[in-house]
Amino acid sequence: MLSVPERWVRVHTRSGLLPHVRLGRYVRYRREAVLAWLEAQEHAGAAWRVHKPRSTDRA
Repeated sequence: MLSVPERWVRVHTRSGLLPHVRLGRYVRYRREAVLAWLEAQEHAGAAWRVHKPRSTDRA
C-alpha cells in the first residue's frame, strides 16, 4: 500500500506518526486510517518530514 521498507513502518509506528492499533503485542493498521493519514500528508506537503542537516566539518 505505501511501498516503503518495513523498517520505515516500524519507526513511524513507534514514534506515533503512523496510525495504528495495538492488540497486546500485535500491531494492526486500519486501511481507512492509513489512507486518510496519507492523504493528509499530501495536503501538508513536506512539512512533516524531519531532515537532519549535513555536517560541513571535515576532520
